[in-house]
Amino acid sequence: MPGKEPVAIVLAAGRSTRFLPGRNKLDAMLYGRRVLTWTLTRLYEAGIRRFLVVVPADRRPLAVDEVNFPGAELEPIVQDPPRGTADAVNRCSAVLEGYNGDVVIANGDTPAVRVETYQLLLEEHRQNRADLTLLTGVIEHAGSYGVVERKGGNITRIVEALDRSREEREQPAEVNLGIYVMRWPAVVPAFRVLKPHPVKGEYFLTDLVEILARSRQKVSTCVLEDASEAYGINTWQDYHRVQEVIRRQIVAGWIAHGVHCLHPDSVMIDADVILSRDVVLGPGVILQGRTRVGEETVIGPWTRIRDTRIGRAC
Repeated sequence: MPGKEPVAIVLAAGRSTRFLPGRNKLDAMLYGRRVLTWTLTRLYEAGIRRFLVVVPADRRPLAVDEVNFPGAELEPIVQDPPRGTADAVNRCSAVLEGYNGDVVIANGDTPAVRVETYQLLLEEHRQNRADLTLLTGVIEHAGSYGVVERKGGNITRIVEALDRSREEREQPAEVNLGIYVMRWPAVVPAFRVLKPHPVKGEYFLTDLVEILARSRQKVSTCVLEDASEAYGINTWQDYHRVQEVIRRQIVAGWIAHGVHCLHPDSVMIDADVILSRDVVLGPGVILQGRTRVGEETVIGPWTRIRDTRIGRAC
């Protein structure tokens, strides 16, 4: 697989054990798109045209078969049995044989990561001539996130939550947000020396950081100012937290485009809605589906509109 264009490996083989019983979190809808569709769409808009989506053998997310981006190629890679994030990436090695370029690693359950963030991550990775660049952010409570450990400013390893005390998990810290860029095939030898975690028995992608740092390969970070956009979805509560992040992003995008929201915190707009400049949205407006609204139209308070075309100055 020759070429220099970036490739994305999207991790979508989780069992959703902490989500609603019997539901796949990646199939849940957020403002007109499935969770996994959001992740794939934003990677595509960031310039990715080749996707390797790691899926389980028996529970393939619906988005894998529904998404059809012009000029893009999407290939599912089965991980069976599930043996951790590093094993998931390693399953793509055969497909990436002969490839010499950058690989973006993203979690399918982080749908709020912006296009600009993926672009910045790739740009800083290339400018730093790094072998591995990871997206990090400072949060008030490290919780279940892996914590970045540095020495003399250089990153040395990621310490997983399993290996930290309860008190340490309650402290503020720079954490790994689970999104990476790797220079392929420079990182491939590191996969061969990975060992399973002594508690979970899985191969963690975060262990690559320490292996590469010890072998003096360059590990870099791209620090996200607002880590909330990289929140992952594990529980139903996480879903609602991410839902609010995406709602704010959509509304802010239309305000930047020239739409006037009288009360932005109460407006809801689906991903495929199209608004013209100088549209005015009152408090509590909900726009869904493929609704189209023409210039200078005013939509009054507490109005719900779905799959409707509205002309100019209505």
